Amino acid sequence: MAKFSKLKYSEIKYKKIDEYNNSFVVQPLERGMANTIGNSLRRVLLSSIYGVAPFAIKIANVTHQYSSIANTDVDVLTLISRLCKIPFKYNEEVFGDNSILKVSFKSSNEGQVTYKDLELPMGVEIVGDLNVPIVFLSSKNALEFDLFIRADYGYSDEEKNKLFINENKANISSKLKGELLACDSNFSPIRRVAYYVEELNSSSYHIQEKLELEIETNGTIEAKEALSQAAKVLTAHLNIIGNIDLSQEEIDSMFSHEHTRKIEDKYSSMTIEDLDLTVRSTNGLRRANITKVSELRELTYSDLKNINSIGEKSIKEIIDELAKIGIIIDKGDDE
Repeated sequence: MAKFSKLKYSEIKYKKIDEYNNSFVVQPLERGMANTIGNSLRRVLLSSIYGVAPFAIKIANVTHQYSSIANTDVDVLTLISRLCKIPFKYNEEVFGDNSILKVSFKSSNEGQVTYKDLELPMGVEIVGDLNVPIVFLSSKNALEFDLFIRADYGYSDEEKNKLFINENKANISSKLKGELLACDSNFSPIRRVAYYVEELNSSSYHIQEKLELEIETNGTIEAKEALSQAAKVLTAHLNIIGNIDLSQEEIDSMFSHEHTRKIEDKYSSMTIEDLDLTVRSTNGLRRANITKVSELRELTYSDLKNINSIGEKSIKEIIDELAKIGIIIDKGDDE
């Protein structure tokens, strides 16, 4: 039986901004498979990764969302909008079993209120800058509220949250006078997902593809972990459809890996200093966080062109030196 080429999955180091804005590559995929996998992962990432968001708020002496708030620089809708942007970190142990947690605030002084002024329940964490402004108070004791948060995935609008509140009144408690107001909830920790497909060997009759994924989160989950969760969600659904439980041996049997293993053994210990490159080319690769030959051989000609720290002369030199040790960088249609 014909086997698929052994897949390689890794970070694209020269495109990585940080752990929360990162890029990944999977190759070589059979023609059409990159779009299939890329689109599926993108949709799951945007819709099905768990996060934490407010779903209701009670503000002292406020009875409806169109109220003003005396001695502050915001109205109720503006305050809710700012609170809904707070990046609460999802922790399964804290938010498991449909837990509803309360974040409180009670002013005692006038001045600027920021994230760090909020009273958080045990185990709840806000990531990133804690000095983000929420509201400015022009007098003491101007504002008090209880903000209710929970974990979920996707998006829940105000009407849906009203139904949730009615079903969970026993678990939502506040001593403040006023009306419990529902708000929209964006639980997704994913800010942006993009994927790109590139043919690796367009001059060959057997065309294979490279899939690149760019993922940016809100800082509450690493991009790599989000991608892993998306893959698990897809796998869980496909397991139900196929009623399958593949062992690692069965998975390996689908891929041809003998040739790949030989290549990995040969180049796994080689660094870019082992190539006869100029100092300029070596430093350019290092600035792009590429230090090993095994990392370099994963790149295409287009990848090399996209590295800002090396120019055309260095690219030609790198390609020529790799060719001397048996690594061919395919130029495809870029030549």
